[in-house]
Amino acid sequence: MEEFISKIIDFMKSEYGDFLMIVMCLVFVAFIVMIFNKKTPE
Repeated sequence: MEEFISKIIDFMKSEYGDFLMIVMCLVFVAFIVMIFNKKTPE
């Protein structure tokens, strides 16, 4: 399973390197924002 995932990641890097990095960053930021919103209820 890990080999399959690593193959997909390598394909993504070769085909959509910059695009994938941007998407990952956006998802990471959104995830952090969601956590902070849950930790600080108004």
